[in-house]
Amino acid sequence: MRIGFMSDNITVASGYGKVAKYLAEGLTERGFTVSQFALQYAGRPIMVDDVKVYQGMSLSMLPNYFDEERPDVLIHLRDNWVFTSFFPNKYEIIKFVKWKGAKVVLYTPAGESPYPDEFIQPCREADLTLTTSNWSKRQLVSAGAPAERTDVLYHGVNTKVFEPNPGIDVARLGFDPSAQLIGMVGVNTVRKDFPRLLRAYARLTQERKVQLHLHTQPRRSDGFDLAVFLDQLGVKGRVSFPEPPVDAWWGTGEQGLSDIYNCMSVYVHCSKCEGFGLPLVEAMACGIPLVACDNTAIPEIVGDGGLLVPCPNVEYTNFGGNYWLADEQKLHDTILSVLEDSGLRKELSRRGVARARSPEFDWKNITERLAKILEGL
Repeated sequence: MRIGFMSDNITVASGYGKVAKYLAEGLTERGFTVSQFALQYAGRPIMVDDVKVYQGMSLSMLPNYFDEERPDVLIHLRDNWVFTSFFPNKYEIIKFVKWKGAKVVLYTPAGESPYPDEFIQPCREADLTLTTSNWSKRQLVSAGAPAERTDVLYHGVNTKVFEPNPGIDVARLGFDPSAQLIGMVGVNTVRKDFPRLLRAYARLTQERKVQLHLHTQPRRSDGFDLAVFLDQLGVKGRVSFPEPPVDAWWGTGEQGLSDIYNCMSVYVHCSKCEGFGLPLVEAMACGIPLVACDNTAIPEIVGDGGLLVPCPNVEYTNFGGNYWLADEQKLHDTILSVLEDSGLRKELSRRGVARARSPEFDWKNITERLAKILEGL
């Protein structure tokens, strides 16, 4: 069977790029012929571990890709909103792919609730929708996605890369060995509540010697200008960002990111919603004590591997959905409790590693299940 992926380039370390890479590699090992219609970085097609990657392909080149590779199934590994008017370069590919005789599988998260009807229409047209959590499936089905054509396939984590490294040279990576480090990883969008974490951090600096690393872009058009918050809160110079600045498309290589996690005393995932949340399992796999928001898919993914902060307040999105906001006092208190208690940090580390190493996050198991799904289409 010939499989095509339409997603971030598997040569880059963005979230979707990593997922596409592991799935493509796993399918080729199982005898599938896999190619990729990559959506950034132009260049001639290249072979990457037996996967032929068409780089930087514009949508006008999709017919050429199909003529060359003739995939039986196209897996669209992106958010559904790219099909809609909310995406500046909205595109319609499902009818074309079916006209070419191939099946369409959408592999998309869904964190918001209620999920907009415009985002659901592609699920009604696709042969199958895979989503990243049971939470996401409930949102999609309740919004109108066909239940019989909607299934759950988790993302995974490579525990040979993301693993505890207690001997990490913190100073070499630019952090102060004498201060505890709080960290958060994610693209700077309004869905990631960096300002709320910064407010909690500003209070913590009055109580402990602590540093904060935000592995994100300091400024982004569809996110926040975080420098404004640093000035307002009086923590400018105390908060670090990647150097050189991390590119939202390229991401950070897995080993480099694992090293950064391993410098942290606590990982805080302050997010308004998640359909999965790769940094959650990456941080747990590294044995980093985890504090996260008790909303959307996050408690499902974290299990007993971390501490959850209540999110009692709602913020409305521009497409009619809801975001859930962490209680700021309890966010501060929970982080502080982890920083102050070495026994708690040790216990959270143990629980996090055990959770991340569970079979449901193993890439081999995930690709085996995907292979069976594809063969059954």
